[in-house]
Parts: sequence; C-alpha cells; structure tokens
Amino acid sequence: MTPLQILFAILPLGTFFAGIAIERYKKKYIVIEKEVSVQRIALAVNDQFYGTIEVKYNGIPAQNIYFINYSLDNISNSSISDFELLISVPKNYVIFKDSALLNNGEVNFTLNWTNAFMENITAHVTRLGDPDQAPLVTPEDIIYFQRHRPYRVSTLNKGKSITGSLLVGGPADLDTIAIGIYLPDVELITKMNLQLKQKKKADFINWLTVLFWFGSAWMVIRYSTSITIGVIGTIIGYFISYFLGNATHYVFTFLKQYFRR
Repeated sequence: MTPLQILFAILPLGTFFAGIAIERYKKKYIVIEKEVSVQRIALAVNDQFYGTIEVKYNGIPAQNIYFINYSLDNISNSSISDFELLISVPKNYVIFKDSALLNNGEVNFTLNWTNAFMENITAHVTRLGDPDQAPLVTPEDIIYFQRHRPYRVSTLNKGKSITGSLLVGGPADLDTIAIGIYLPDVELITKMNLQLKQKKKADFINWLTVLFWFGSAWMVIRYSTSITIGVIGTIIGYFISYFLGNATHYVFTFLKQYFRR
C-alpha cells in the first residue's frame, strides 16, 4: 500500500477515536455561569446639617442594607450531583435573610442548609435560651453564621439553574459576593452583559480584519501590474478580510460553546 492509501485507511479510525476523546472531555468538564446583582436599599446617615437617619433590620442596627440576587446556570452538557454550594459575604457584613431555589424545569425546589450548618445554628439558638445545657458556640462560629450560607444540592441538571437572594447589612461599597462550588472539573465563570459581549465581539473581528487585510494588501501590492489594480484589489481585500474576520469569530465561538456543552 502507498502512504496515501495508508493515510486514507487510518483516517476514519483516527477520527472515530478523536470524537470519543472529545465527547469524554466535554462530559468531564463542567462550566457554571454566574450572575450577581447588588442593590443598596437603605442607608444610615449621621450628618450635622441634614440630621440622623437610623437603619435597623428587626431591631438590629445596620449602616447599609443590600438586596442581592444571584443565579447559577449549568451551560454544560452534563449534570453535577451531591455538592455543596457556599454563598459568602465579605468581612464586616451580616446576612439577615437568605433563600435559594433549584430551578428544575417546571418545578422549583427550595434548597436547604447543610446538616452540619443547621446543627450548629440550632445549638447556638438553644444556648441562647438555656446556656447550661446547650454546647458552647465560639465567636468564630458566630462570625461564620453571619457571613456564610452553605446549601446542599442533590443535582443540577444540564441547562438548569439555581437562583437565590440575600438581605445583607454592613458598610458601604458592597459590589459582589463570593460563590463556591467545590467539585473537580467545575469552573465558575461570570456571565457577561450584552453590551460587553458585543464590544468584545467587535474588537475581536476588527483585529482579525486588520490582520487579514494587511496580508491581502501586501500580496496585492506586490503582485499587481498597475496602481489602479492595486488600489481596487486593496479595497476588495478589505471587504474579504472583514468577511473572513466574521467567519473566524463564528467558528471560534462555535467551537468554544461546543466544548462547553
């Protein structure tokens, strides 16, 4: 057999095994897209001219109160099961209220705290009512209760999401929260808004267009027989370069999304 015949003989087999490897990689690698919005809904003021505004939540003083929404979308082609979702706020902030939902198609399920967290909370509350019988809760435990909310998630299917909200008190300038999913081969990425996504797309296409155009312009100028042909060829080359830039961006985006499924 000639080398060309051998190549055509092993090419289908190689493509088959490459396809299997790609699918196994896709199923192993999980991408979770997160989005967080923070809105300050109350502000305490102590001003000599305007006076004093006090902010309290159920009698608890707060400098500021924030309402936070977050969402986690499984944009991969595989599900993840039996994991802990940890929601945390920065130091010096306190979570007053929290809720989380597992959006599984037409039915939504309320997520519960982990058993260990629930037991520690129960022990702390019991000790407040009867300090002689309940276990001792350290100041570090209380700070952890104030700043963190661990949830137990049974399964997050592909294409499904988790949504939640927090009511938080603390200093000014709170702009985000920490979200953790501690599983191997799981990556949390931030969801881009439409304006930023369009800007990144335009920048990508413009750079590719310039790159292709310089290449085509060099070839036209080098091999053209007259100035007129060179100018016309350069102008046509720009439009072809713009088309190639868009096509390359489309292929790049398709492959990027394909490997995340």
